Amino acid sequence: MSRKWIGLSSAVIFSVILLSSLGFSANGEGAAQAAEPAGSDVPPVLPSTATLPPDYSVITIQTTCPKSAAKSKTAAQGDCKITVTRKDFEDLVNATNPRMVKGERRELAATYGKVLALSQEAIKRGLDRNPRVQAQIRYLRLHTLANAMAMEIYKDALASPLGDAEKYYATHGALFERFTFERIFVPRQKPTSAPQSPAELEAAAPRNSDTSEKEMQELAKQVYARAVAGEDFAKLQQEVFKTAGVTSDPSVKLEDLRRGDLSEVQNVVFDLAPGNLSPVLTDQTGFFIYKLVSRVVPPFESVREQVTVRMQNDRSAEAVSRIEKLSKAHVNAAYFDKYDPPPPNPNEPDVDSD
Repeated sequence: MSRKWIGLSSAVIFSVILLSSLGFSANGEGAAQAAEPAGSDVPPVLPSTATLPPDYSVITIQTTCPKSAAKSKTAAQGDCKITVTRKDFEDLVNATNPRMVKGERRELAATYGKVLALSQEAIKRGLDRNPRVQAQIRYLRLHTLANAMAMEIYKDALASPLGDAEKYYATHGALFERFTFERIFVPRQKPTSAPQSPAELEAAAPRNSDTSEKEMQELAKQVYARAVAGEDFAKLQQEVFKTAGVTSDPSVKLEDLRRGDLSEVQNVVFDLAPGNLSPVLTDQTGFFIYKLVSRVVPPFESVREQVTVRMQNDRSAEAVSRIEKLSKAHVNAAYFDKYDPPPPNPNEPDVDSD
């Protein structure tokens, strides 16, 4: 299941870019501060962090106190100390990635300190009371909860009994079929310069005239008629490349393909019967003629892992879909038909809305 952020506002994206620009990386300031002292050839043997008390200090920042934390005008000018304890930090690590290695934990701590500093300055400036910031915080909270629910659903799918995968395979065996094809490829146009391989040729954008394309299309029709008559695919492919001016050695065999491995136009060939030919298929790269050599359903034991993962993903998607249907979420299209974006604010930087 996808875990990427969706629907983030430009301001949030800008904030991520800002944090990146501050040097939050393994090569940044935080990592440098955490490096071993020069001249220590053998690092000291340290006890496990599990022996430290929960309130042990991991990150500390010293900052001026916000006015809300001051008891007097004089105290407002003083320093406030903020500490991230071992428990706080390890809670974050466990929530993010419990297998995080030492270097990554140091980097996270360095980033955490800088985020704390920026957030405290934001509070002192009253940005936490800004309606736009509050709207972003509300949405990010909901997004975090949704991600947590999606993870919980996936954990439930992982707990499926071992025998369920075999039952799933019995009813979804076609998803795991393996196909072998012979294929003839006719480029859409003659290349201005010969690529080094058929793959490069397929990836090349059309560069020549309509006359060249019509010539290649006619060649594809002729080759198809000869293929239907039973001529050898390898021989026909060699002739095609010679006519098209392609100097690379042709290969017509495609092995161990699964449904969905080809482009949308070409995926129809997975429904062929062994020995049958496809019609001439056309996409932006050229013309294709397929012959299905064989299709095999592998034994369950050889694809057990793939079957289990596919089953878990399907069950997770079904569970999410059921929740969405129960919620009956409705987006009022009329709102967007009437929506008129506000004029740009000259006091704010331009940001992309994508």
